[in-house]
Amino acid sequence: IRKAALAAKLWDGKEPLDFAQVFAPDPRQYGTGSPPVPLYSSLRRWRLLSLAAPSLNLKLEFDQRKLPFSVKVETPVTHRDVMKMMSDGYEGTEFDMTQGILAGPYRTPFRVEGGPTSMGDVPRGISILRTLYSTITETGPSQSLVWYAPDTPKTSVYVPLDHRAASGVSWTFSTGNHHEFDRTAAWWAFGFVNNWMQLNYEGMSEQDVYPMMKEWQDKIDAEWGEARQADPKLIKDWQIHLQEQLAASWWGLADRLVWKYNDMSTTTPNVTDRSDGYPEWYAKMIGYSQDVHPIWVQPVPRPDATLPGYVASTVVLPRAWDESVEQWVDWALLPMCPSPDVDVDMGLAAMAPGSLDPGLLAGPIALVAALSAGVGASVGFAVGRRRGERSTGYLLLE
Repeated sequence: IRKAALAAKLWDGKEPLDFAQVFAPDPRQYGTGSPPVPLYSSLRRWRLLSLAAPSLNLKLEFDQRKLPFSVKVETPVTHRDVMKMMSDGYEGTEFDMTQGILAGPYRTPFRVEGGPTSMGDVPRGISILRTLYSTITETGPSQSLVWYAPDTPKTSVYVPLDHRAASGVSWTFSTGNHHEFDRTAAWWAFGFVNNWMQLNYEGMSEQDVYPMMKEWQDKIDAEWGEARQADPKLIKDWQIHLQEQLAASWWGLADRLVWKYNDMSTTTPNVTDRSDGYPEWYAKMIGYSQDVHPIWVQPVPRPDATLPGYVASTVVLPRAWDESVEQWVDWALLPMCPSPDVDVDMGLAAMAPGSLDPGLLAGPIALVAALSAGVGASVGFAVGRRRGERSTGYLLLE
């Protein structure tokens, strides 16, 4: 490797060899089109490393080559910990995908992709809406198996596939395609539930889906502890039976969600069609009032301090790509205020001159995190004024 770096004149041989800095594509220009997509994987990589070693207090680097290649995990990591990592949406950080206007009133952690890319981009969680499946591989002298979850891990359940029972896959887990809705396919059960959840993600996740995910994952762990000791034939039979049970259960959940969350209302055994309404924090944020005209908003620097779960921004990111010079521009800690009648403290005074490097741009290298030996994973808006009054979310357009 060192000889190759010297021959290609990528390294002078004097400084310690930094493999990422020497051999990785220039992350400032990474992308298959224009503009580049620097945060496509850098956010994910930063988050995985941070979850594995939280005491390092790693900062998101726009040039992700500045992040460690790997980190030492601070506590033993189980397959359940990796499952949680796979479903992460940056919760509790300034990039929390359940926050902000794009999360909607019911706090979905997923985003509409596709642009307009000339104007901007959306963050992608480790778990995204269009994930087809995810796997977690466990290896070691005593066992080798894959944990498999259909659809996106955020709302799915992992089942074990033991190497001694390679054919232990049921029909429902091995059929289905994008072009036909198929009730015999487990993948469609999980895909349907996740898509229906977008009507009221917060309600369905907290009351129905997350509890059922935990119930099933606990059941699988308990049964697998016994099943793994059996001979391959019994393991195979157990895997197939488990998969069929899970698929049937998830179709039952899908049917229940349809009648429970219908017409933007919630029905329970005791209440029929209770209107969900908008959460109070969301109504305040957008300037909800007795005026029934359409509400138009633009971002302001920060939300009201009482907004649930808000974490202030600390990482400086650019807001635009200048194609003419192929550089990122409009660097600012907070969104620029669109109107002079809004009080704004941009919070930039304390930043040392020259502390921003607009030439730095992160691009994906590889999602690398030292999760544990033998375990691998594949895979606000705030104080504005309207008509002289203070709102708590967005600047409303006159």
